[in-house]
Amino acid sequence: MKKLIALASLLFIIFQVNAQVKIGSAGNPNTNAVLELDGGTNKGFLLPRISNPQMVALNAAPDGLMIYNTTDNSIYIRKIGAWRKITDALDGGDGLILPYAGAASVTAGNSVFKIQNTGAGNGINGEALGTGAGGFFNSVNGAALITGTGNVGIGTTNLYGPSFLLTPPSFPLDINGRMRLRNTPNNSPGIWFDKVSNTPTLEQSAFFGVLNDSIIGLYGTKNGQWKFFMNHDNNNFGIYNSNPRAPLSFQPLVGNKIDFYYNSPTSMYGIGLGAAELQFYTDNNSAHHSFGYGSNASFTETFRINPGSTITSNPSGAIPGVQTSHYFKQGNSYTGAVKTIASTLGSARLSFLTNTTTDINALLERLSIAEDGQVGIGIITPRNPLSFPATLEKKISLYPGGTGDVGFAVAGNELRIYSDNVNAVTTIGYDNLTNGFTENFRIASAGISVLTNPVTNAANVQTASYFKTASTYNGAIKTIGTGANIARLGLFTFASPNAGDLAERLTILDNGYTGINTITPNSRLQVEGSVSMPIKLLTGNYTATDADHTLFYDCSSTLITATVTLPAAAGRRGRIYIVAAAIPLGVQGGGISGASRIIVNNEFGNNVIDDNPVWLDPRSYQDDCLMHYRYTGEATRRKLSMTLQSDGSIWRIIDTNFQY
Repeated sequence: MKKLIALASLLFIIFQVNAQVKIGSAGNPNTNAVLELDGGTNKGFLLPRISNPQMVALNAAPDGLMIYNTTDNSIYIRKIGAWRKITDALDGGDGLILPYAGAASVTAGNSVFKIQNTGAGNGINGEALGTGAGGFFNSVNGAALITGTGNVGIGTTNLYGPSFLLTPPSFPLDINGRMRLRNTPNNSPGIWFDKVSNTPTLEQSAFFGVLNDSIIGLYGTKNGQWKFFMNHDNNNFGIYNSNPRAPLSFQPLVGNKIDFYYNSPTSMYGIGLGAAELQFYTDNNSAHHSFGYGSNASFTETFRINPGSTITSNPSGAIPGVQTSHYFKQGNSYTGAVKTIASTLGSARLSFLTNTTTDINALLERLSIAEDGQVGIGIITPRNPLSFPATLEKKISLYPGGTGDVGFAVAGNELRIYSDNVNAVTTIGYDNLTNGFTENFRIASAGISVLTNPVTNAANVQTASYFKTASTYNGAIKTIGTGANIARLGLFTFASPNAGDLAERLTILDNGYTGINTITPNSRLQVEGSVSMPIKLLTGNYTATDADHTLFYDCSSTLITATVTLPAAAGRRGRIYIVAAAIPLGVQGGGISGASRIIVNNEFGNNVIDDNPVWLDPRSYQDDCLMHYRYTGEATRRKLSMTLQSDGSIWRIIDTNFQY
């Protein structure tokens, strides 16, 4: 104890004599140091060692006092009335905290801990030799790290030999390799971009980052909405569509979608969407849309849309069999097509095809228009303005009725023009844009046909139906006006290539008078010229027919006894028969052993002379026949012919060659 007191007294004396002390070696202390300890190469400065409770008990210790806390094996310094820990990574803490917890004023440039570097080296290096981090910044409320002017490099080491040196960053943030943005509970990872214009508030313009675990997108602050999306699960992109279901998806709203070439808001090339409408548009009404293959520099067109027209192109050219087609489809079925089909080199037909089918090659060509304008229905090689196949069937239906059609058809060696019911008529005429339809010919029901001349009936106005063989007119039926509302019916003959050479042979006037070889008959029948009637030569019994007129017996060399039976008078009013015989005179007691007798009976077998009593022979009923005989002492009896005419009831004898 005495030694310690002596040492202290000695030190006090020394301090009093000289304010600077050096302990551990000879020589003067550093001029800037009050106390310099020199332990050589194997000694150091040992602080007082006390426990944590002992340190806490020194609650009135002055600022600047330092101790070693044996409880947590750390160095502490007394600052602003509190113990401040000076630590490193070995004590399990956050490493060395310098200088210690403190507060810097808000004045620009003030810091709790500040390092300045005026040389070419690094201001501060952080290096982790273990599994920890080389540096860590954290903040409870303020910014964890702020850099000023100058670029920041992360991993900007020159990875290429031979130097492998650090290289200065070339941008405000220069990262060598990949960068990872992490998620926090309240914020998805991403990058905010400020507006280009300088504003005091540094206003944000857009955000690029993660929307959810499948979508990364671009957010705009102007409208406060996400605008562009990429789904990295299906590799689809969305524009204003957060759930893209296709490689490129848009929001389900009408408007412009893709702008290829912009002139103005109302003039651009692009793709848009209207109400229930997909739009492909150009910037003016003289531009067109082209579809094809190749590239912009080497383009081959296959389809074009012009203003008011479309063009379908086959680059193979008009070679026989080459087709250019436009198909129509409903669901999985092809319902029709329009094609041009090359028939010869440089020529083609236009074809229309139908026959609903799932096989595109099963469509059938129904209508064809040839190069020369000829149209074929059901035939691909029309030879006339309108051609049909050589089949027996209906060809044109003009009006499909409820019970039949109105139209044209071909039957065996027959052209048919038909209406749809028994009461309908078929008319032929001409059309005038002012007056409408004018009829020339009509076929009505029940076999009635009507020829019409639209000119009002007057003298010499004709309505005619001609008959012609090849180029020769050989007949006609005409009505020829003879005055106002008066006409005659004329039948014409005389074969000639000139219709005007036909001659009127039979004429019937309005009053029923008929003329043969006269156009002005004055009787029911007036014949200018001879008349021929049928005659039949008989030798025996005979029943007259409707085809008979004159029945004649030649008894000049043969004795004939016969009966002629006439048909019923009823229903044959006006019918005339002539029954005649050439009978030589027979004389009673002469060389002829008898005489020829021709009896004429009605349909009942009664002698027609009995129905005409005026002609009865007063001497003998047996002589009521055609005969030529003379009895001895009597006059000759000659009955050689009689003319009979039906009055509708009986046969009347209207003329005879009788002599008693």
